[in-house]
Amino acid sequence: MNLLCQKHLFTAPDSAFNLASDYYKYAEEKGEEKEKGTALKLQGVSWAIRANFDSSYVYFEKALEAHKKAKFDKGIADLTFNLANIHISWGDTLEALSRYSFSEKYYISTNDSVGMMKTAGVQGSLLSRKGMMDSALVKINRAISLANDDALFKEKASFLIAVSYTHLRAHETSLH
Repeated sequence: MNLLCQKHLFTAPDSAFNLASDYYKYAEEKGEEKEKGTALKLQGVSWAIRANFDSSYVYFEKALEAHKKAKFDKGIADLTFNLANIHISWGDTLEALSRYSFSEKYYISTNDSVGMMKTAGVQGSLLSRKGMMDSALVKINRAISLANDDALFKEKASFLIAVSYTHLRAHETSLH
């Protein structure tokens, strides 16, 4: 059911939400906290795709609680990252940075190099926008280092790293 929901997320988010609701009911009947969290996350994503970040946030928070109960660290990391993204859309950069940092710790604990790279890259970009160039450079260099460790990673990471580096260079240029 998870794959079926994901298939419809971007083309039919209303249908994906309904499928995820059924998925949640099934997981609840079985007492599966991890699956409940996954269903709630899918519902949250369906709201985010429709740019309803308030509703998305509610579902992501519920999913986070379910994944904490299940001790599903990868799910905790992903949901915290998603919540940070919503804080960005709300203009709350400091809370977003805090959530990205929390997410990064979980990605490190699960040895998820993609997660570590994306949190480092996004943090670098945000820190550069805040004028915190030394901290931004540390994060961007970490993202680059992680990307260089894996050939497939390089392609996936190049866009994020380019954006982060562009922010950093633009700020440096504006200082001269």
